[in-house]
Amino acid sequence: AQGRPFVGIAGKNLSGFLHFLELKREDIFITNAIKYRLGKISPRSGRVINRPSKPQDIEENRPYLIRELAALNPEMIVTLGNVPLRAITGEKDLTVGLLHGKLGLWKIAQIQKKVFPLYHPASIIYNQSLKKVYQEDLENLKLCIRSLYENSNS
Repeated sequence: AQGRPFVGIAGKNLSGFLHFLELKREDIFITNAIKYRLGKISPRSGRVINRPSKPQDIEENRPYLIRELAALNPEMIVTLGNVPLRAITGEKDLTVGLLHGKLGLWKIAQIQKKVFPLYHPASIIYNQSLKKVYQEDLENLKLCIRSLYENSNS
């Protein structure tokens, strides 16, 4: 509705994370693994409401995401949640819980890419116990970004 990703409380969380990482929204590129709104009709109100993605949604949208990333050729990809992690890697059973906070290498569009999985910023809204884990993951990400920056300047 606002024409911007990550608005509301999740957007506030993302802004806080970016501030911690010493980044601005202009420094990064935000995209979606699913290129359209996933909706269903609410039986209560009769209005369109959001629905979770299905493996088929991820598979249908993956080629567009891969082409977009190939054109952008980012130094590092930070996934926020299970859906983008699965879309990037093509592995439908991966979870952020297994890989969060660690930099990995994945073959994407025939090129090795650095991928850093994080929980979605909304996850700490619904699960306060993730707050400490998220902070630790952000500290690891900050180190990875510094290392990437230092290596590119040497």
